[in-house]
Amino acid sequence: MKTPARSSRAPFLKSLSFRKGEESDDYPFSVPLFSRDFDMQFLKPVSIFVGENGAGKSTLLEAIALHCGFNAEGGNRDHQTHGRSDVDPVLDRMRFSWLPRVTTGFFFRAESFFAFANYIDDAYGGRGADGYSLSGGGSPHQQSHGEAFLALFSKRLGGRGVYIFDEPEAALSPSRQMTFLTILRRMELSGQCQIIMATHSPILMSYPFGELFSFENTGELREISFKASEHWKLYGRFLANPEKFHEALFEDEA
Repeated sequence: MKTPARSSRAPFLKSLSFRKGEESDDYPFSVPLFSRDFDMQFLKPVSIFVGENGAGKSTLLEAIALHCGFNAEGGNRDHQTHGRSDVDPVLDRMRFSWLPRVTTGFFFRAESFFAFANYIDDAYGGRGADGYSLSGGGSPHQQSHGEAFLALFSKRLGGRGVYIFDEPEAALSPSRQMTFLTILRRMELSGQCQIIMATHSPILMSYPFGELFSFENTGELREISFKASEHWKLYGRFLANPEKFHEALFEDEA
């Protein structure tokens, strides 16, 4: 495989900025991340977003995907199913810096994968699409969610582009999440893929070659190590002494 020239290697999206402007408490400005101005720089091909539900990870991913021309419900530029998105107001206040500008790739959303699978079935007359099945054909609905997810990741994603993943671990067992890490590494080493991912999985956020951004409920945005994340700390404490957690969780339920 020919190695891309260094000047054209990922990351292609170098930075983005958001300026809130006039005060608004309506969604999406009610999301903590968008309650203040912020700037982000992407220095590595793989960027991982972590934080509590509602902090703004998915909203930002959708804004980036829309800027790339992808469908808000997932897919690429060919998978268009509707017009404006609820995220458009924050997108209007964002500025992006690219070198070079890339609009190919894919937006994966675990929550809307069922709708995307329906799109594939409809687009291919109920026969599915070659490569969306681990067996090389057929409908995504004929597989488990985990199998369909991995088929998409391993067989359809690659080549020059921006790949945006919103909670890809949703249907993956721990061992399949480790398989997904190898897929990320392969994509990264190609030099042609920029990956931006939001996850709650300690396995995925441990990816050692990426940069990790913590989205705080205060709206603050920080770059951290995966062992400094609250997810990692909580899982570690739980696995060390699950009985203690159970006792505290269920003490009022007796």
